[in-house]
Amino acid sequence: MITTDMIVVAAGLNGGLASTASLSIPSRVFVATQAVVEEEPSFPDEVRVHFGRDVAPLFFGWSVPAEPGRTRVGLAVPPELDPAPFLERLLTQHYPGISVRSRTFGRIPIGLTANPIGDGTLLVGDAAGHVKPLSGGGLYTGAICGRIAGRIAAQAALRGRTRREDLADYPLACDRAIGGEVRFGLAARDLLESLSDEGIDDVFAALDHPDLLRFLGMIGDIDKLRCLPRHVAVERTLWKRLLPLLALLDKHIAARTCGNPVATSTADSL
Repeated sequence: MITTDMIVVAAGLNGGLASTASLSIPSRVFVATQAVVEEEPSFPDEVRVHFGRDVAPLFFGWSVPAEPGRTRVGLAVPPELDPAPFLERLLTQHYPGISVRSRTFGRIPIGLTANPIGDGTLLVGDAAGHVKPLSGGGLYTGAICGRIAGRIAAQAALRGRTRREDLADYPLACDRAIGGEVRFGLAARDLLESLSDEGIDDVFAALDHPDLLRFLGMIGDIDKLRCLPRHVAVERTLWKRLLPLLALLDKHIAARTCGNPVATSTADSL
């Protein structure tokens, strides 16, 4: 039998250990699936993103380089849907006849858990919702909070003070480190989910301008998206380019929230 003063739960969305300690994992999740296919990307760092209600409702599909000669193709959908048929459709459309080496399934948490600490226990990573809500990526955020969890767990164990109230600094420290980025991602996700397929197409068309793309390439940081509005705000030469985009967003969001979609399509009906 093994005894310990502190447990750091990094078991993903497997709620067994968390529930034993009366902790809660994130309540909102997306279900994801990914296939590794025998396909050499056109470029070593090529990443493709696929949007559409018939592709990956409320999320997106992706294809990214894996090991040499192989590509990872995947997507995520809301939990009430089965992601497998959506992935089959994506593979058929973009990788017809390509050999599939392996398939994996998983879940992506959206938003921080409300209860990441208990007596002698901390949740970290996916178990605590340390994931970027817009992209579903968790390596950067999980690594940051993992260091915080290790430090606070070690200090608590050395002091012999491991009750829940002794660990109260943990969620506060994680919030200082990634909370702003998570909240920005949640707001961006709400915006994405409010758009129709036509609205998403219009947004990307509005962004497809050399000046904007050059600027985003220079200052964009996928791990710090919340800093992007501040960078844009001080780049006055881009304001004229962004005004049409704001008008488009207002148009499509208003159409959805008023119950009068801008356009009805097969994709929107799924």
